[in-house]
Amino acid sequence: MKFFTLCCAGVLLAIAVTAQTVTNSGTGSNFPIGGSKQSWVNTTNVAASDNLYATFGNISGSVGGYTDYLLVRGFGFAIPTGATITGIQVNVERSDANSNTSDFHVQLIKNGIITAPDSANATLWPTTDGVRSYGSSTALWGNTWTSADINNSTVSGFGVAFAAQRGASGGTTAGKVDFISISVTYLVVLPLKLVNFSIQKINNTVRLIWVTSEESNMDHFEIERSEKAKDFVSIGSIADRNQFSESSYSFDDTHPLRNVSYYRLKMVSNGGAATYSRIIPVQFNSGKGLTLYPTVWRPGTPLNIVNSNNEKLTVRFFTEAGQSLGTTTTKSNVVAPDGFSNSLHGWIVYRIYDEKHQLKGTGKIFAD
Repeated sequence: MKFFTLCCAGVLLAIAVTAQTVTNSGTGSNFPIGGSKQSWVNTTNVAASDNLYATFGNISGSVGGYTDYLLVRGFGFAIPTGATITGIQVNVERSDANSNTSDFHVQLIKNGIITAPDSANATLWPTTDGVRSYGSSTALWGNTWTSADINNSTVSGFGVAFAAQRGASGGTTAGKVDFISISVTYLVVLPLKLVNFSIQKINNTVRLIWVTSEESNMDHFEIERSEKAKDFVSIGSIADRNQFSESSYSFDDTHPLRNVSYYRLKMVSNGGAATYSRIIPVQFNSGKGLTLYPTVWRPGTPLNIVNSNNEKLTVRFFTEAGQSLGTTTTKSNVVAPDGFSNSLHGWIVYRIYDEKHQLKGTGKIFAD
């Protein structure tokens, strides 16, 4: 039986920890502010980026005249209980064809109360739709937050309060908002250690093998696969054993994708919290000939090749775009590429030639 093992070196995670970011949209409404010049209309249009706008008309008078609040709530977050909120980012898609509008207030709503600080920016809005972000994946807006605070979708719950002002004199204001969303970044610590995660190619089957320990209150593992290292789909599920001692699991993908498949584990707790392993790519060569392995390669380490006759072979390396990375030769079963940066990352294409310059094999390896 012919097989190769693709490993994640060392202990992957001392504890299964993940930072995740989720982005949701909400529903808008107008909320009066004393002294305001205009109210918002068509407030529900901020729920999608679809060129349907919430607007307020012209703010007459001098610079500094302002609108009511546009309150956006009902975001429908479902962040796991016990998660640590690490950052909140508000994203506003807005414009003013006359470039006379700027921010007046950008504040978060916690438990139905508009809170400080204010993240408004004095820059005039662009003449065509553009997105401005307030806060970040590490900004907490001067508050502490729980998953219950963020998940509260009632009118007395979580949201954003947004108001505009006349930012320049002369002409009319034509400010409008197409879309408002909030991105929340949070940290989940799952009750297990992922000791090892590796993959074996066994003929036309990909076998995923992982070892865990100190499992507690875990529900299951999902095996996920992707063609392009994004938009992963589940191809199987295995129940967690919840053992404190080391426990080994495996899953066979008997119908891997042609050419390249990307795999990862999704580890799910009883409460629905989830974290992911690192991603491992696997390639099945479509043609015949000599190949290099392991297909997941760490620059600075040697590669292997089956060269039973110890003939002189030349291996040329390229980026996927065709740029030359280097050439090396061997008369053994070891290929030692020279001049590669240890920070090199991504797919590398190679071609193998014999002494007569005949092509003996082609393929790809993944620099990790």
